[in-house]
Amino acid sequence: MIPTVIVANFGNDKKIQSLFEGWQDEPYGVNIKIFQDLDEARIEMESELVRGLIFYSENDCKNLDLLIDSFRINVSFLTDFIWVLHDNPSPRFLLNVFEYGIENIYSINQSRLGFKDWIDSMKKILSDITSPEVSAINFSTGVKTGDFSLISSAENSVARWTDCNYKAAFIAGKIAEFKRDYTKAEYFYKISSETNSFFLPSRVSYAENKFLNGDHKEAIQLFEDMSEFNDRNISRDCLLVVAYLESDSVEKATKILTSAESLYEDHPKVWEMRTILLFSRGKIKQAFKCMDYLQDLGPFFIYRLKELCMKLVDLDKMRSALALLNKTHRHVRSDLKYQISLNAALICQYGGDYEKSYKYLARCSKEYGDDFCELAELQRHQLSQPNKIS
Repeated sequence: MIPTVIVANFGNDKKIQSLFEGWQDEPYGVNIKIFQDLDEARIEMESELVRGLIFYSENDCKNLDLLIDSFRINVSFLTDFIWVLHDNPSPRFLLNVFEYGIENIYSINQSRLGFKDWIDSMKKILSDITSPEVSAINFSTGVKTGDFSLISSAENSVARWTDCNYKAAFIAGKIAEFKRDYTKAEYFYKISSETNSFFLPSRVSYAENKFLNGDHKEAIQLFEDMSEFNDRNISRDCLLVVAYLESDSVEKATKILTSAESLYEDHPKVWEMRTILLFSRGKIKQAFKCMDYLQDLGPFFIYRLKELCMKLVDLDKMRSALALLNKTHRHVRSDLKYQISLNAALICQYGGDYEKSYKYLARCSKEYGDDFCELAELQRHQLSQPNKIS
């Protein structure tokens, strides 16, 4: 299998484009694909052969956010195989790159000399099937394809190294999070952040799981501490909006949205903040329209949506709740789709529609790639309702 490296040239520089095209003609043993369109690059990212990303732009934080988010979801939550090229990066751009855990930042001249070494290093790491980097790829591939054996393989591979390797602990946290074991995820993220305090993705994920485990006050403090380091990280701003709303700090949440809109008015994360605030105000129809612009929704959105859907069901508005869940299913991260299906099944069961609930459970099982205790228990319960399932 020949790995693919995506080159995202968003700098509109013809000389740079010529450099990239020259790489395609060299026998590096990788398939180099060049894109100047964000959407085309993100579509290619879904290919199972993609292993690396080279990003060139002129301080374009928005495209950087969207493309790296796509890489982390479709290829790997680790960023070892991402290279950022820039001759004169702004401090703000560098902060965003650093927050993603990216260490490979080079000038154009450095890229001319170092490209072959990057590729050789990547291929060497990929040849070690026990490495955390390969485990991260196996996990993401297993989630996308519903192949639970790949997820189990990744989990077993990193288990030996979680106490001493921050990458292994980070991937163990992602796997635990996928299984909705947020306590274990919090534990692994803490180890990862303590092993390498400069790897900020661990600190962000640690705060996220603190929140999901009910420790809202400390999670907010952790997010606020990171915001002092970089007050323009749009993804973390989105997390803070949810956290503030949960603690009834509506004014703070609104202030963050206003600030984010002044920077990136049409960023998917800004639309996510708008949607969440509309949910909190009971403006469901307006929020439903905003959802058309959402992308790669994470566990915080699901957390907030689940609360809203249960309220709708209590008001005999099960159809509205299911409509929200079905729309979310189209925009949520691939590793979280099964949770939307599970929530839809629970709502249908709560409303007595066992036929529809069983269909959602079947989809949930397929997306998860394996059975888990809660799903098996629900299926057994529904099978005990023979008059309600054809």
